[in-house]
Amino acid sequence: MVYSASKYNAEYYYNDPFFYAAKQFLGLFLGIISMFFLSNVHYEGYRKIANWLYLISVLLLLLVFVPIIGIERLGAKRWVGFGGFSIQPSEIA
Repeated sequence: MVYSASKYNAEYYYNDPFFYAAKQFLGLFLGIISMFFLSNVHYEGYRKIANWLYLISVLLLLLVFVPIIGIERLGAKRWVGFGGFSIQPSEIA
């Protein structure tokens, strides 16, 4: 579905009809790997690092306002970019 909906734009802008589909498959792969890793961690282990995870999520939310790192798309600053990789910190928080 992603391929059929985005083939034209991906080929026009990136000269690769599978550009968006490949990004979706990469996210799927990373998500499945993360799911298997995190599902094998005992839940009491999260309690030990909860404060650090909270601090990291707040710092990521604040990085949106840093001019070089925060990315503005469609008039809203919601993304944090590191090289060619970008994330939306609100999803992590």
